[in-house]
Amino acid sequence: MKKIFTGISCLIFIILWTSCEDKTSGCLDPYAENYDVTADNACDGCCEFPTVELKLSLRFDTLAFSADSLYSVGQDTNFRFRSMKFLFSGFHFIAQDSVVQIVDSLCDESRCWRSDFTYVDIHDLDKTLGHVRYSGLIDRVTLSAGIPETLYPLLETFSAMDAELATARDSMGIEGEESLALMAFDLYRDSVFVNTYRLIDATDTLVIGGTYVNDITKGQGWKVELEFDLAGLLNGIEFSTMTEEEVEVAMLANFLKVWSLR
Repeated sequence: MKKIFTGISCLIFIILWTSCEDKTSGCLDPYAENYDVTADNACDGCCEFPTVELKLSLRFDTLAFSADSLYSVGQDTNFRFRSMKFLFSGFHFIAQDSVVQIVDSLCDESRCWRSDFTYVDIHDLDKTLGHVRYSGLIDRVTLSAGIPETLYPLLETFSAMDAELATARDSMGIEGEESLALMAFDLYRDSVFVNTYRLIDATDTLVIGGTYVNDITKGQGWKVELEFDLAGLLNGIEFSTMTEEEVEVAMLANFLKVWSLR
């Protein structure tokens, strides 16, 4: 009887000792970079998700673009293009049966907006778009140049929360209007400033898209390479004979034809 009692006591002790062991907390989301399969409990906000990177390449026809170089446009020569900048948003990574988007968001008192606003200028062509939760095959990418018109009333609020949007608002805003250009650059003839051109689509954003094949591993991010051809944008333009409005209309007509994805 004594042996039975002793055995039961030992069993109770082992159960109590095991249940009192320190439980470990960690990230239990398998899509996270720091996924911890050994953790007992889910941590509070410790998961770190992979990011999507954007690399923008600029060229002039077959030449790598440089702000210090001189280029011929139509019958005119000796033009320089400086302070070139772009604003992107609305990134969609498309799989066969799903659409993947950046998971970061901005929220005010009434609504939330996906925070993938990306301001790119000639001095900073490599950007981080945001965080993602995905694994599997992606075969197409679409993105918007500019921001949706429905966002304009929220620009002031969201610019205070998002550094990319704040920078774009400061450098690509239109004086007297609560709107943002989708692209802007300064034109010089030799070293003499001529004009600043800002492209705005009066109806909405312009959607850029193309084939992009990438098999994503769970817990890993990826990079999108986007190439822009300035020569194609300026096709048919004569700066010496066309008005500023005519130049901007012609560039908008060319805009969607000059992008490629890699």
